Amino acid sequence: RTSNSLTAGQQQSIELKFVLSAGSEELAAEQAANRDLLVVDAPEGCHNLWRKTLASLKQLEQRYKYSYYMHADDDSYVRLDLVLQLLVSGCNTSRAPTGMWPQP
Repeated sequence: RTSNSLTAGQQQSIELKFVLSAGSEELAAEQAANRDLLVVDAPEGCHNLWRKTLASLKQLEQRYKYSYYMHADDDSYVRLDLVLQLLVSGCNTSRAPTGMWPQP
């Protein structure tokens, strides 16, 4: 099966959240309009990514029931179609880290 053949239930069960550090009224407006933000109390900046990731994981555990979690930074390209294909294939993904490191 491909990602194009997801059932309606599978499609509705997918939630994408963008993790951002607490901030402005613009973020509040974006969240009100799209409900796709996970705003965390962690400083911005590349040296604080671990803090942001930890804060997002804590909120996920407290607020959501989920089976899978994927973290991607703003410099990542995610082939969501392939990720979804892996998930719906019935493959045991409990220990299936995926990713690709850039070649020097």
